Amino acid sequence: MPLKHSRMVLEASPENKLKVEKRVHRLIPVFRGSLWPWHRVTSEGWENVPRSGPVLVLSNHVGMLDPITLIIAAKRQVHFLATRSLMQEPVISRVLQIAAVVPRKKLASDMKSIRRLKAWAEEGAAIGLFPEGLRTWDGHNSDVLPGIEKLIRLMGVPVVTARLINAYRQAPRWGAAMRHGRVHVEFDPPRDFGRRPNLKELRQYVIERTRVDPLQGWSVRGRRLAEGVENVLYACPACGVVEGLRSQGNTTTCQHCASSWRLDSDHVLHGSSGSLPLGEALQQQSARLSETWIADASQHRRDGTVLLSDPATLFDVSGDEMHTIADGRLRLTDETMSMVAPSGEAAWSVPLSDITVATVDMRRRLQFRTKSQAIELSMAEESVVKWVHFVNHWRKQA
Repeated sequence: MPLKHSRMVLEASPENKLKVEKRVHRLIPVFRGSLWPWHRVTSEGWENVPRSGPVLVLSNHVGMLDPITLIIAAKRQVHFLATRSLMQEPVISRVLQIAAVVPRKKLASDMKSIRRLKAWAEEGAAIGLFPEGLRTWDGHNSDVLPGIEKLIRLMGVPVVTARLINAYRQAPRWGAAMRHGRVHVEFDPPRDFGRRPNLKELRQYVIERTRVDPLQGWSVRGRRLAEGVENVLYACPACGVVEGLRSQGNTTTCQHCASSWRLDSDHVLHGSSGSLPLGEALQQQSARLSETWIADASQHRRDGTVLLSDPATLFDVSGDEMHTIADGRLRLTDETMSMVAPSGEAAWSVPLSDITVATVDMRRRLQFRTKSQAIELSMAEESVVKWVHFVNHWRKQA
């Protein structure tokens, strides 16, 4: 089945630059007004973003709306890179087309998209990057991508760093529903690193100036606060059973030991034994799993299975079209990952040593890059974060 990319990628030119800037200038009040009831954008230092001429905006990455939030806060059109999968979303893809976002491939080097972004800078436009490359699951900054400093040097324009504050509390990536609250953007003065910057110092500057404290911010309000939390908190805090939690409304309950917690808008779990910040619960989860990294010890003893998925379809997404590889259950052992067909046979298999990247696209798409292909499967119920954590652990062992 073909991938649904944007109908048109707008190329950089003086005419297109003027057309996009006029269009976005008219729509910024519309964007702000439509988001205001639940996503109130405020800013500090927006005057640090030059009103004209090329500039590179760098920010931490929290949610799908980050590009629009930064455009609203900067009061200037900014051309961002965005994964092609965003172009599959009916509403946001149209908004991104209006803002002339440059689509890029995920899990692969995509110099064509980089050249397109640089072409906009050469036309005097503002361009934007998220140095972490992926959205945070727990509010903490992810590692900055390797080589981001070289990419910044390639762009060769002044740099404005920015921080999205309270965005994790307002719209956690794992959440099934957004909260009503404020997202504040801080912009730093532009910094010109010259033609031959010290790459180590440049990288450190980006890390420090895009770092945020997930606990910093303001209160939000909303409903269904716990729904989706089991995507990141995939092991019960009480008994440790993997995939035991089920959430409804503001409550998550373990199906194994019947322990229950209410999650508030500040991401604190309240149970019969006391309160526990979600961040601490995630740390305890990692510490507990680090001893074994096995979901079901008895099954592992029987057949070596470390992790077994619900029924799903595996796709090859290496090219511009996605092709079905197999239907079945994804099975992880300490040496291989395979797709087990209903018949019990392995319909597809790869050694863990061949997997170079394991990540999540959108909220429920699990993606892997091997030495020869990019693969993907969508998980409707179980935790994709769990799969990334388990695969990354065992592939390092392999």
